[in-house]
Amino acid sequence: MTYKKRSRACLALILAALLLLTGCAGAQAADIKETSAPVAETAAPAAETAVPTPQPAAETAVPTPQPTAEAQPAAEGETAAADSRYSNHVTVGTVDEFLAAIAPNTQILLEPGVYDLSTAADYGRELYTGYYTWEDAYDGYQLVIHDVMNLAILGGSRADATLAAVPRYANVLTFRSCLNPLVMTLTAGHTQEPGYCAGGVLEFDDCQAPCVLDCGLYGCGTMGVYGVNCRNLTVRDTEIYECSVGAVWATACFDVRIENCIVRDCGVKDPESSAYVLFMPDSCTGFALVNTEVVRNKTSVLLESHYSREVCLLGCGIEDNMINNYAFSFSGKPALVEDCSFSGNRINSYYDSDNYTGYAVNRQGEELISFDLNRMTRKEAVYDGPADIEPESVSGSLAPDGSTTEYHVKTVDEFLAAIGPDATIYIDVEQLDLSAAERYGGYGSEYYFWDSAYDGPCLVISGVSNLHIVGQGKDKTELVAVPRYADVLRFVNCENISVEALTAGHTKTGECAGDVLAFSNVSDLTVRDCGLYGCGCYGIRGENCYNMLVENTEIYSCSFGAFYMYQCINVSMSGMDIHNMPSPETATLYDCDNFSFEGKLLGGGNHKL
Repeated sequence: MTYKKRSRACLALILAALLLLTGCAGAQAADIKETSAPVAETAAPAAETAVPTPQPAAETAVPTPQPTAEAQPAAEGETAAADSRYSNHVTVGTVDEFLAAIAPNTQILLEPGVYDLSTAADYGRELYTGYYTWEDAYDGYQLVIHDVMNLAILGGSRADATLAAVPRYANVLTFRSCLNPLVMTLTAGHTQEPGYCAGGVLEFDDCQAPCVLDCGLYGCGTMGVYGVNCRNLTVRDTEIYECSVGAVWATACFDVRIENCIVRDCGVKDPESSAYVLFMPDSCTGFALVNTEVVRNKTSVLLESHYSREVCLLGCGIEDNMINNYAFSFSGKPALVEDCSFSGNRINSYYDSDNYTGYAVNRQGEELISFDLNRMTRKEAVYDGPADIEPESVSGSLAPDGSTTEYHVKTVDEFLAAIGPDATIYIDVEQLDLSAAERYGGYGSEYYFWDSAYDGPCLVISGVSNLHIVGQGKDKTELVAVPRYADVLRFVNCENISVEALTAGHTKTGECAGDVLAFSNVSDLTVRDCGLYGCGCYGIRGENCYNMLVENTEIYSCSFGAFYMYQCINVSMSGMDIHNMPSPETATLYDCDNFSFEGKLLGGGNHKL
């Protein structure tokens, strides 16, 4: 069974309705802050965390990150048991009792023992009710807890309770579209079996304020913690060890904190290999490693940041690691490194000298060379979180029929600011280069994020209904992007979407690995009076889409073909002009139903148009 990912906008609505402060535990493992106020969506704006080249200190000082409401410490002595969010307190001793207890506003205490999730009575079944399901993971099934708020899973201590799973390709535990999920004082990992894992330990997907506190997360899980499209992800007082690929990775997240942790012995089990990257923020805003020990790991790269902002290493001990390639790699903004120690490491280089991507910087924005890092001394750091900078505002007016708010935009930043539900965006300039956005990369907003591709981020509009993008005409308005591996524009989990009267494509010629327009889990969408050109792989890619209309549109000079459709239902294309393709078979359909091209029904496979 497939569950749709909730958008950031959907989570924001839940927050507003529930009036909850999505706080996390305080400095002590048992401290949980009681919440009673809505999440603060903004904080005082600040300049960028890091500057790639040295400038006078007065102009480039990296500001102390501003605190957000989500990050306030717990009151002294307040515990999970006393937290008023948890109206249900359940003690369990078996896997089935644990699964039955999963519900909102619930604290689950695991009695001592090993909880092998693969032994559940309903293991692998499609579940259409409740707050969890089993998701296929090649060699078994992984537990996915979804659409639940204020769920705390606690052991008595790391030594007492262990959550485990047998399948090598499954995450031990996945949370999806959850509010305030908490995993605390337990150990989690895969059962001891021969071979290697392809699944991680904990994954948080589209969650608000997930917390991992005082836990042990071990391999053979590939990853200790992986966050996707989350806000305020905290990993504190936790030991991550013997993972084969990395420790903490995050994609399209805001405010990820790894605080007072120990990351050790990752990548060391196989003498012929090593972990890939220990820490990887990908299109994130705010990713901080604070007062953490990183010791005895074997890895290719320590920190690799892809188009992320406000990345920090503060007060950390980086010691006795084998770093086979280089410590730091930055695509986009560099990281702030301060009050850390680097000692006893076997390291090829701090930076990739063959593909220079910039240096780490200090708080004044000055580049740190190897000499600076080697002589740096460690001191305990205080971190208050990233500054939440709102996108540029744009004014709009109600459409004559009252169905949408109309926006007329002339810059990329105005275009981004206008993205949201019940909106019609008129592009009043000849060209918008999405790659020229002021904050290209990073977290984005409630309704869009940047998905990092190999050579640059792709704009993804997510969780929006009733949004219409209108140019001045196919020959008068062009929507473009620079990266070859990124789609020009992608929509995910949207409904009632239209793109009209414009041309879209990549700015450079040659072959691409990205498409022009991509749609995933989108219903009731229209592409009309457009020109879609290469070097995009396909002019249109659709996956799991329903009710799609493409009219009077030209698709040309694409690397692979005109369109690629997978599991799409009720698609109609008419008035199409398809030319300059690499082969006669320019369209590919898989598992589609009721697909009509110029009035003719098409079946599966490749088609000559």
